[in-house]
Amino acid sequence: MFSITPFDMLTGFSSPFRERVYVVSDSQYSDYRKQQALEHISLLETRAADYQKHLDIINATVVELKKTHGLLPEASEPPKEAE
Repeated sequence: MFSITPFDMLTGFSSPFRERVYVVSDSQYSDYRKQQALEHISLLETRAADYQKHLDIINATVVELKKTHGLLPEASEPPKEAE
């Protein structure tokens, strides 16, 4: 947010991006921090879902390679039922 103050008119426009101090209420700051946290959480959840999708693909590829090359352990006989 950039605004011109009377002081800016006297000193010229040397740097419109110099540091400024903004005063906000505790509740506004708390709301801002909550909004930032929600955005960060959303980003992390999206990344986690993406990583999980790639992990599932990698695991499926490993299983397929093991099946193709006979590297899976032999299946044991199913337990016999009592007669």
